[in-house]
Amino acid sequence: MVMVGLKDDPTYGTMWKDLDDTNCAEYRHYPDLVIGAPGSRMGFSSGTELYRCPDGSVLVTLIDDDWKFNTPTSMQCAPVQGPYTVDASDCAILPIDDPQAMQSSTSDTSDWPFQCPQLPSAVGIVSLKYSLSSSDYHWKGMECCKIKPTTP
Repeated sequence: MVMVGLKDDPTYGTMWKDLDDTNCAEYRHYPDLVIGAPGSRMGFSSGTELYRCPDGSVLVTLIDDDWKFNTPTSMQCAPVQGPYTVDASDCAILPIDDPQAMQSSTSDTSDWPFQCPQLPSAVGIVSLKYSLSSSDYHWKGMECCKIKPTTP
């Protein structure tokens, strides 16, 4: 499974400071698509805002010691294995310019304003813009790239 969306529920009143849900996708139209084992944890730290998966990898895990997911501490990426690849030339950047507009209720499983816009094409999150030191909101954006078959 590949992470493709994040959700912040407005009823909890902490606009994009915590994380309330994630959306993952499985691409059945690519039955032989394999996402490898997650790599080492990439820790979030003050002073850094852009966290990028290694080339050819997609986001598969967000980690937080707090069950409320108030301050995630790290993320893990995993490689897309052949005969598929992450196409770094076919990506979309989705910033959170209007945090309120990007929120939706966790009870509405069909509404994901902050998810990869290329869906239902095979796609994965390759970078997150996240700030531990932000006084307004922590989640700032993400980049999604298409996953495509490699050509021989």
